[in-house]
This record gives sequence, C-alpha cells and structure tokens, in this order.
Amino acid sequence: MAATTPQGTTTNGQRWLYALTMLGLQIPVQVFNVSLLFFYTDVKRLPPQWTATALTLYAIYNAVNNPLIGYLSDRTSTRWGRRLPYLWFGTVPWIVIFALLWLAPFNGNEQPIALLIYMVIGIVLYDGIGTAVNTAYYSLMPEMFATYHERTDVAVRMNIFLTVALLAGVALPPMIAERLSWGTMGLIFAVVALIATYAGYRGMFERGGPSVSEDFSFFTAFKATFVNRSFLPMTVAQTMRFVTTNALSTGMIFYVKYSLGADAGQTTIILAT
Repeated sequence: MAATTPQGTTTNGQRWLYALTMLGLQIPVQVFNVSLLFFYTDVKRLPPQWTATALTLYAIYNAVNNPLIGYLSDRTSTRWGRRLPYLWFGTVPWIVIFALLWLAPFNGNEQPIALLIYMVIGIVLYDGIGTAVNTAYYSLMPEMFATYHERTDVAVRMNIFLTVALLAGVALPPMIAERLSWGTMGLIFAVVALIATYAGYRGMFERGGPSVSEDFSFFTAFKATFVNRSFLPMTVAQTMRFVTTNALSTGMIFYVKYSLGADAGQTTIILAT
C-alpha cells in the first residue's frame, strides 16, 4: 500500500478498489442500525427502557463526535498521511468491536446491568472508531479524484457497492441469525467487511491536501458550517431520510414477529422485496 502517487488521473482499478471499500464499511453500519435494538431487547432481554435510554444518549454522543473527529482528521500529520492511518490502523479494531457486540456473554433477565454496560461500552467504541475510519474514507474522495469526471465515475461505482451492502446488511441478518446464531451472523459479516475494506485499501493514496490553518478553531469551523445556506437544506433533507428509513428498517423485525406473528427470520423476505 503506497501512501503517495504522482499527480495525475487515477486508473480504472484504483476507482474500483476505492468503491469496493464502501461495501466493507457499509455492511457493519447497516447491520448495526437495523438489528442491534432487536438483538439486545428481544434476544438478550435487556429492558426496553434501558436500551432506549442508552441509544438516545448514544445518538447525542454520535452527533458530537462526528464534527470533532472530522476536525481532528483534518489536522492529523503522520509519515503515512493524514487519512490513511485511520483506515489502516482503525479498521481492524472497529470490525472486532462490531463482532463482539453480537457475542454479548450476559443475559438481560439475570444480569441486566452487566449487559447494559457491555452494550454501552461496545457502541461507544464502535461508533468512535467507526466515525474516524469512515471520515477518513470519505475525505479521501476529493483528494484522490481531482476531476469532475473521476468523482462522478467513482460515485457511480460506490453506489453499486452501497446497494449491495444495503441488501446484505439490512435483509440478511435475521435469516442468518435464525439458522445459525446472532454471534455467528456478526462474525460472518465482520469477515466479509474486513476482506472488502482491506482489498479496497490497496488502491488508495494521498496526494497531499491543502494545509489547514491552526487559527481556524473548531468552533469557528462549526459556526461556518451552520451559516452555509446551501448546507442546511441538504442537512434537513438527509436527516428526514435517515429518520424515516432507519425507523422503518429497525422496526420491521419487531413488526414481523409481534404483529404478523411470523418468525423474525422472515423479515429477510419482506425487506428483500
């Protein structure tokens, strides 16, 4: 994996490899978003009120750490670059923590506090490291692909792998968990994600982005973001989209099991269609 490359256009292979990483990064995200609530409340029997409180606090934590980690990423300086270290050294811990979330050794009926602590520590580490990895990945796109043609071309390829990740990460977990186990499901997706990400990293490099002024503080950057009139409508639209899609996909497993009276594994058929 080379950290630098001469200025110029990227190759077809580099674009495919960059896009392939989208598959590896999005599979854990989709599985986490769709199945975690069901796993801890229905399978592990953590009291729903506790789970809801923990996930609400997690949402606040997630909203805060995103801009902070983005700010830190812009100011990272190492011999490997400022983005690549997060990808190379952050992916394995992130994927391992993702897998451990589905291997919880506690039961909510007998050890609810231990299970809650396990879940909270897991999602805090998962989200913090995952944010750093994903931020580095998306930040590399404008740095690697200098022309409009390159960016639109790689964006199409990224969407192909994103669609595959959505289908796999949203629809398959209930079926795999029912036939094998939730822990096995987590391990399977962890291995797939790890292979896809590190295969994709082979095509990544840094050109060396513009230097960031140290006088441009975090709060100045935060304020500049939210006075940008072009940014705010997109943020509102994206927020509404995520709330709607996540509520639908997360609640579908509960709906299938408790409203339709079917096995949770049949959620796969519904979501796949």
